[in-house]
Amino acid sequence: MVEIKSEIEIPVDSRRLWSFFIDSSNWPKIARFVEDGQVGEPFVVGKSRRLKICAPGLPAMPVKARIIAAEEGHLRWRGAVPGFSGEHYFMAKPVRDGRATLWIHGECFGGVVGEVLIRLARARLAPVYEKFNEGLAAALKSQG
Repeated sequence: MVEIKSEIEIPVDSRRLWSFFIDSSNWPKIARFVEDGQVGEPFVVGKSRRLKICAPGLPAMPVKARIIAAEEGHLRWRGAVPGFSGEHYFMAKPVRDGRATLWIHGECFGGVVGEVLIRLARARLAPVYEKFNEGLAAALKSQG
């Protein structure tokens, strides 16, 4: 398995951050490269979600992801195509006595093709995760 992981501390209460993030209608305010085909529907463990990943510099990729964790502060989904699998995760952990949130965002890639591709594309992909995190912080800041 190959992992891409990014972290950022955001000066917002973790519950406020999570409430904003988990409403996928806010995702266009965070980043334009992740589209949710089921905006407004809750994330439910065991259910599938249609997503479209449009990472800069890479071809758009439709993904059918199965939700494997959906609780306050933790969302995780798994998707796969022949030879390639990914487990994407988001975590919000309170820090600074609850006055801020450590936002952890990443993905573990597997499969014969997946591991090779991600090793080659890591330099292009890692900034995409960081941009998403920075977009989340900026969107929350603009809310006041």
